[in-house]
Amino acid sequence: MLQIKTFKPTDGESKINAFLATIKTEDVKNIDVRESGFAVIQYEVKEAWADRMCSECKYWDDSGQSDSVNGLCHECGGRRRFNCKACDRFKDLRD
Repeated sequence: MLQIKTFKPTDGESKINAFLATIKTEDVKNIDVRESGFAVIQYEVKEAWADRMCSECKYWDDSGQSDSVNGLCHECGGRRRFNCKACDRFKDLRD
């Protein structure tokens, strides 16, 4: 999901650099600094579930077979492999 962060001319470089230190370089999509000193930083935020797998989801069911590589997704339907990337309906088991 794309986000933007704006800085007023009075914020200065130190606030901009402090914010940039909180995000990964590859997440920054655009930095626009105007002559007036107004800055807009466009960056991407990855959802927490983006790097998770189906087998870590509350909706994934392997029918109690711990050695199974396939399971059924009760939210999306259909069979999924344990190592498939989680979808946007991911629900953490711990929640």
